[in-house]
Amino acid sequence: LTGNGQTRTLRVALNSNSANAADSDGQLAQTDLSGNAIGTLEKQDATSFTNSGMANNNYVFRVGGFDAAGANRSAVGIMSMDSQGTSGAGFQDLNDNGNITANTAVSESNGTIDAITGRATANLAGSQFAMYMVSANKMILLQTDASLPAIGTAEKQTATTPSDGGYAFQVETGGTQGRALMMGQFNLAGSSIVSGVETQAIAV
Repeated sequence: LTGNGQTRTLRVALNSNSANAADSDGQLAQTDLSGNAIGTLEKQDATSFTNSGMANNNYVFRVGGFDAAGANRSAVGIMSMDSQGTSGAGFQDLNDNGNITANTAVSESNGTIDAITGRATANLAGSQFAMYMVSANKMILLQTDASLPAIGTAEKQTATTPSDGGYAFQVETGGTQGRALMMGQFNLAGSSIVSGVETQAIAV
């Protein structure tokens, strides 16, 4: 990848290569000597590149990164979009280096989604983001405020109660991908966790 005077070399591992949904997704790992980064590759659904595709839907979002002092900062919340898919209102919980702001009202406004790239700009809770549509069900976010770098996702909410069964989980420091704090698995039955295991990385 070359841009802004920089070149990054990545290795790509595809899940598979078929017409089935998500089969052409994959994982990325930086392999040059200029940095150490990992990421994901997700095939876009170009038919979703319209604001109307987001209309009247609820999206659960998560962003993680750093505050102006370089401390961990992350947020999760839910946004209900209007009938045009250009603005929304919802709530978020923010953790700024241990300082919690819980269940506060937030709003969002989106620019026009580019029909070729799926890109739009967004203002979410007073911060600026670049947003790329993966599909009508998911978008990826990059905060573009100079002093508040963060990345995240927003996913369409289709249920509010989890189903029974096993769940694998990963919790990342500052909400930032690749800075894993703990991961594991638990089994859910009704509203109770009946068993599980975890592995923690203490020095992060």
